[in-house]
Amino acid sequence: MKLWRYVHIGVLLAGPAHAHGALPGGGGFYAGLSHPFLAWEHLLLILALGLLLGSHIRPTRKNALVAFATGLIAGGWLGTETLDWHYATAFVLALGVVSGSLVAAALNIPSSGLTALAAACGIAIGLDTGVPAPTSTSFIAIYAPYAGVVVGAFLILLNAMALAALAVRPPYTIGLRVVGAWVVAASLMVLALTLRRVAGA
Repeated sequence: MKLWRYVHIGVLLAGPAHAHGALPGGGGFYAGLSHPFLAWEHLLLILALGLLLGSHIRPTRKNALVAFATGLIAGGWLGTETLDWHYATAFVLALGVVSGSLVAAALNIPSSGLTALAAACGIAIGLDTGVPAPTSTSFIAIYAPYAGVVVGAFLILLNAMALAALAVRPPYTIGLRVVGAWVVAASLMVLALTLRRVAGA
């Protein structure tokens, strides 16, 4: 039930479509840690990816976890300056549609496919992540927010994986597929609005 509490809190506290929220008054590591929970489009994508990875056997998902972490760090390193946030958010939402669809269809994905998808999800979230500018040039001030993002993302991802790994029989498997379909529906609606906004810009 802890995961569902996180989902509800994330949905209730989420900001605008390009939300990159942080705890009020928080900074550094805590700002990064709160980000995946408050930016609901990221929350949905990580949730769907976690459910997908958790439904596969352990050896298959190990490389995917490494790829996700690597992509997250790489995307955060590049930052949103190289990609307008409208497009970065659309990238996240499109991957949410893909990941949610795979969960809803309950497909068995090859290890290479899971790894590539996890890497793409990590890069997309990293690119679309905004953290407060550091108040100093110290190593900790610069990189602590990104470390927080990685930790927060993995908290969601590993909880979702554990949930999916336990849900191996009906009606739990049906519940997972319903969650996947819900992620697809939510992501599609906001993706359409985002693309319309980009086209009209």
